[in-house]
Amino acid sequence: MQKNLAIFGGSFDPIHKAHIKIAEYASNQLFLDEIIFLPNACSPFKDSNIASDIDRINMISIALKNSNIKASVSDYEIKKGGKNFSIDSAKHFLNLNPDTNLHWIIGADQFELLHLWKNIDELCALITWIVVRRPNHELKNDNLPQSIKIKILDIEETPISATEIREKINQESDLSFDLDEEIICYINKKNLYKNGNTRR
Repeated sequence: MQKNLAIFGGSFDPIHKAHIKIAEYASNQLFLDEIIFLPNACSPFKDSNIASDIDRINMISIALKNSNIKASVSDYEIKKGGKNFSIDSAKHFLNLNPDTNLHWIIGADQFELLHLWKNIDELCALITWIVVRRPNHELKNDNLPQSIKIKILDIEETPISATEIREKINQESDLSFDLDEEIICYINKKNLYKNGNTRR
């Protein structure tokens, strides 16, 4: 029987409770054997991350330790460096796990821009998309290949934003709704995201 593996990519700057909620729900509802969290080195669509690579990896590891899912964190894109594209990462993980149904978790907002991703036709032939439905997004994109495979994940919206979390940290606001207690302690110990701190 083939293994059901899912990639969950992003900056995770920092990883928060909504990320874990999505992963847990996807794992349970779609019978995933494992989820690989894949922090990027530099997204082609975003500016540089704020926390260092090692700090983001450490925070993901803390969050996964306290979760109820079988998951791991990969430093593949970070070690590769520069701008990474999903087609390259998909091929990498399929080479490591040849007898695998590879899935990729994205939000509805990303789905609307999916046709802009590099080699999207080839990528759609390799993986199944897990699309997290979000309010005000119709999950419609007429520019994608007809052969695309999609699984819709209906999950109650958790209004958490990494940008807002970083603002809360600077304002010394309560973070208990957004972050695992151990991650809050880690951020405080490392003095992350405060007073415009940048990557080290």
